[in-house]
Amino acid sequence: MNRTNAMEFLKQYDTLQKSCQIIDEQMFDTASLLGEIKREENLSRNTQNESVTRRVDKYVSHLTDEYKHLSIRKKLLTHRLKQIESVVNALPKNERKVAERFFLSTDKHHAAEELMEELEFEKTQIYRIRTRALDMIGEMISNIPLSKDAYDET
Repeated sequence: MNRTNAMEFLKQYDTLQKSCQIIDEQMFDTASLLGEIKREENLSRNTQNESVTRRVDKYVSHLTDEYKHLSIRKKLLTHRLKQIESVVNALPKNERKVAERFFLSTDKHHAAEELMEELEFEKTQIYRIRTRALDMIGEMISNIPLSKDAYDET
């Protein structure tokens, strides 16, 4: 069970990174839109009627809240990424290399072959190290929530 939990824990890494990239894009778009609206609002404030001003203020408020929400989500995701990285960094050298290559690297397809060359080990040794790394990670994360459920309150 610990090994399965360790794999699930490490598999979150890619999704978290992609989510952070998407949030960065959304935050950029939201900030740009807010800036544009505020500039336009300042230019036309004198010519707008009160009803339009209230709608614009409401829209600006909504965008500001959205930006704050995205910022909080980004902090939570970044925290989780750092958790995963710190667990992997706590592994011994070979286990760390194997775990990084199999689970955190963008090119996982040839991980075993690359590690065989780099570490000068047989393929079976690489997979034994991988299993040992997963067992160690499983032990380290036994008290860490595996899913976003821990952050649903935010």
